[in-house]
Amino acid sequence: MPLPPRAAATMSLYPGRAFFRPSSLPERYELGGLIGTGTQGSVYAGTDQQTGERVAIKILPTSDPGAVTRVTREIAALRLLAIPGVVRLIDSGGDESDTWIVMERLDGATFPAGRRTWEDLRPLVASLLETLARVHDMGLLHRDIKPGNVIVDGSGRPVLLDFGLVRGAVAGPTITRIGAVMGTPLYMAPEQVRGDRADRRTDLYALGAMVREALTGEVPFHGEQIGQIFDARLRLDPPTIQGDLPGLPDGAVALLDALVARRPEARPSSAREALALLEGGRAPELLPWLGARDAIDALVAAARAGAPGAVCGVRGSGRTRALREAAALLEAEGRVVRWISGADAPLGSLRTLLGEPAADDEDPLATMRARLDRVDVSVVIADDWDTVDPWSRSLLADGRRCVLASTLPGRSPAPLGPEERAVPQVGMVRPFTVAALERLFVGPERLLHLQSDGGALLFRRTGGLAALVVGELRRWVDAELAEVSTGRVRTTRRALDHIAGGFAGPPLADVVEGSIPGDLDDLLAWVHLASPGCTVERLASARGQPAWRVDLAIRQLEALGAVARLTGLSRAGDSPARDVVEPLRPAAALASWANDTRLAAHSALARTLLPGAEGRMVHLVAAGDGVGAVQDACALAERLLDDGRLADAVAAVQEAARLAVSAGVPGGGLWRTLAALAIREGTRPVLATTVELLEQSDAAPALVEVASAALAQVSGQGERYAGKLDAVHPDPAVQLLRWEVRLQAAAGAARAEYHAVVLAAERWAVEVGTDDALAARANWCSSWLYREGRMREAADVAERGASIPQPAAGRMRLAMRAMSCLLLLAEVDRAGALARELVSLARTRRLIQIEGHGEWMLRAIANQSRTAEGIDEELVEAARGLDAPPLAGLILVNEAVIGWWLGTRETRARGAALARIAEGEFQKSGATASAVWARAVGIACEPDPVAANACAADAVATGRPDIILEVLGVLKLTGGLTGDWTTELGAVLDGLQPAGFNNARRGALSPDEVVAAFAPASAPAASP
Repeated sequence: MPLPPRAAATMSLYPGRAFFRPSSLPERYELGGLIGTGTQGSVYAGTDQQTGERVAIKILPTSDPGAVTRVTREIAALRLLAIPGVVRLIDSGGDESDTWIVMERLDGATFPAGRRTWEDLRPLVASLLETLARVHDMGLLHRDIKPGNVIVDGSGRPVLLDFGLVRGAVAGPTITRIGAVMGTPLYMAPEQVRGDRADRRTDLYALGAMVREALTGEVPFHGEQIGQIFDARLRLDPPTIQGDLPGLPDGAVALLDALVARRPEARPSSAREALALLEGGRAPELLPWLGARDAIDALVAAARAGAPGAVCGVRGSGRTRALREAAALLEAEGRVVRWISGADAPLGSLRTLLGEPAADDEDPLATMRARLDRVDVSVVIADDWDTVDPWSRSLLADGRRCVLASTLPGRSPAPLGPEERAVPQVGMVRPFTVAALERLFVGPERLLHLQSDGGALLFRRTGGLAALVVGELRRWVDAELAEVSTGRVRTTRRALDHIAGGFAGPPLADVVEGSIPGDLDDLLAWVHLASPGCTVERLASARGQPAWRVDLAIRQLEALGAVARLTGLSRAGDSPARDVVEPLRPAAALASWANDTRLAAHSALARTLLPGAEGRMVHLVAAGDGVGAVQDACALAERLLDDGRLADAVAAVQEAARLAVSAGVPGGGLWRTLAALAIREGTRPVLATTVELLEQSDAAPALVEVASAALAQVSGQGERYAGKLDAVHPDPAVQLLRWEVRLQAAAGAARAEYHAVVLAAERWAVEVGTDDALAARANWCSSWLYREGRMREAADVAERGASIPQPAAGRMRLAMRAMSCLLLLAEVDRAGALARELVSLARTRRLIQIEGHGEWMLRAIANQSRTAEGIDEELVEAARGLDAPPLAGLILVNEAVIGWWLGTRETRARGAALARIAEGEFQKSGATASAVWARAVGIACEPDPVAANACAADAVATGRPDIILEVLGVLKLTGGLTGDWTTELGAVLDGLQPAGFNNARRGALSPDEVVAAFAPASAPAASP
């Protein structure tokens, strides 16, 4: 694995420890004690000193090529597997001496962590099967599942570790030789022993062997000689586990025996099939019934009439759930309902209901008919009637009891018996609509659009099929992207954007398995790789086939229930809207594809997407195209910024930066983009990570310096870089960043000092004359003029700046400043029209922060004109879910002011609470002056003389005329402010610009109302 050289390549003894610390390991990671060793290196406890998180650090010498290959593949796999149940990758790197990876440190014990009864093990097995299903969905095989590679954490969740032997969609050389034995001997499947190619069933065998050992103390075919164990494993079928554990439930026996079957075809074909067996073929009823009830009502009506009836529906549509809903209604009426299942053996379907005839029974049908006559059952339900054995169907043909069943659409139900009495179809179970899925979601629709976007996203990823909806929501819950309680889903705007952006992996496949012809299964594998956002046109282009041929093949997959075509949907940026094809079943081909085939497929799919399209960078990474991925990250970041998604843009560029560092790929413009985004985002964690990445890269020293200066600034150590950014850098893009950081540092300085920096930055921008520099100049100058109260000039500068070519986010940011100035100029009609236009545009494009600014402006107009009828609690709730502290603070403090002037005890108490929350939001973003204003509003709502005077002093210290004026006014008017503050007020009033500070209200009061509040007691008092 080529890695960029570091300045110091030597090993240094870590103080007080008997081991060495790699010189390439960043200082942010404190190295602790040794917690594990193996052929792939040593693992140490550690701490990320920037975040305080406890980590595990794996270190191995670069001199071992095989170990480096394994850890390279592990890093690539963990980057793709950012999913629940898999250890989380934090960082990686190395030099010519050592390679290291940093992962989350898990507290717990290796599987089974002292749990040895089936009741204790069952939830762990279910969780591991869900994790394996997700791993296999990504086209990866673990190939070394064993107790030591599964940690059960403190919450009881099993987490899969050590992907050093992974095979599948990861870049890098293969480490498998023909005939080579890869894995841990005690848990290796027979095909691994032979050196044959592994597939999903190989991982399932290892899981089964591990669970069997936890239950019985031994793996199948145990012994002292590995050779003897291997020989028995290749020649013999393992004995049933029931011999060791006779009390084990039948379902558990069937599953555990199947998992360790000698022949792969005798095992479950996927983790999802194994999970369905574990759950008895039933998905947990996580949600209320969402579909139409006509099919359920038809089943109940048939049962009441004593007639048979069947519902039909595609795989996963909820046929079983419809039968259960009908059964519950019938049982509530006092009817006795029993379920039977499919079987191949004669009378096998009735075994659970009637038992089996004796071995020497000469007329078993008569015996079973007599038993059926005696059993107290009025309704028999068969899920999937076609799988019931014909002998059982024949016995149920007497019509003495109602038979309810389910079938696939377009298929005539099998005859009920020799009399050719069929089960008629009485209803159809259809996929859920988007509107039905929207009703699942709770939370603000206003601004955050959680209900409409949540329902649309869930439909796009599931096709509305009930089984997939349940599975997808369980996945969101596991990933901590949603909560489900009492049948309702609560999520966040950021979580929905995260899922929609492809960062949560592909949609789930159906739990139903079946035979798909090889050529169609191969196409299904392409659908999986291309999802989400797969279209016929993309598949045809990537595979080099005519679109009509791919379309006809997709129709065949639809008929087999393997895919769903969602009509008229499109991904962000697609034009025109196209049908999206979503996979509903696993593709066996994914596990059998050669590595070169998979890499070529990812490359071909990447070529079907425009630079910066969501999902393209993932394909480039999977294809091993580090250079292409780095270039695409910059285009993706630009598009995400245009959509107002700064956090996602930062995440995408940081991921590409890690790839460039670990693979030694030249970053080029990536480093400048990374630094620019981090400086604009402005939080300590993002800046700290950016500095680390830049230090490990081939980035120019000036970029490292400017990012370090920004980090020092937000860490309260700005003096470390005082004066270091004064010199002008020859690269205008780098110098633009230097000015941004200088202005951030000067914002907290004295008024004259800040003004001097603004003027210097303005002169530089005019001299350079690029669009980026001139747009930045408009932003700097309008911000300065706004703070000085020169609103007319600020509005004019902002409006002119918005016409300069620049990313849409920059244009709208300047438009919003112009809008704010217009409000303070009392031009409420113009400000309101602009605000409504911005809200409409942003709502259509889901530019949430832009929409939020427009909503804030409309409420600010209602505040200024005193027309608000109450606090807008819906907007308050939405603001708290924005994940944008400055904007949330603006909205909350505005509503707090409304609560103050409404003047009731309840509104002022609520206003005080909102003001405190707003103060915290402003502090998060470093807006200290705004935080002082929010604190003043809170004190005005709940007067406190001591706090009022301290707050007034803090306001004066900001040097901000607008803040000083507002804070002194509201605190004086509410009677909380004591002492003489007229000197400070007079200084502010003397410096006001008539064009900017007219008599319009700003946050709470107009200048005249502030002056009236300080007038002698004999003068008439102002009223809020």
